[in-house]
Amino acid sequence: MNDFPARGCLLALLLVAACRDQLLQPGSVPFDPPRAYAVLWAEVESCSALRGDWRRVTWYRSPSLPADWVAMWVPPHNVVLSDALFSGDMSEWYRDFVVRHEILHDLEQRDDHPIVFQTCGLEYPKDGGGDGTAPVSLRREE
Repeated sequence: MNDFPARGCLLALLLVAACRDQLLQPGSVPFDPPRAYAVLWAEVESCSALRGDWRRVTWYRSPSLPADWVAMWVPPHNVVLSDALFSGDMSEWYRDFVVRHEILHDLEQRDDHPIVFQTCGLEYPKDGGGDGTAPVSLRREE
């Protein structure tokens, strides 16, 4: 019996896992999302008319995202959030905004920003550059 297809599938799975791990930032640590993320997920599903299982996402905290980034989505179902989001420098509203933004990436399975981001109010404000950085207007005021 030829087991070449089975070996090929196993190799493909190992490559996908290795690529995902390479895309995750150094120091990223998985965490269990709070129940509030399920509510945020439902809000994004409602707005976008997309459906998915929020439990499929692996959530990470990282001290080492690219300069000034607060989050990134890594296919197929990984979200990396900057430790800065949990440090008290960002408002709770902004943290929830970032989580919803990354949820929409996961539901869309895209890393660009189609019109649904605008429709759902999940585009980064212009002063943030739309690149994952935290706009000055959304930082916690001292």
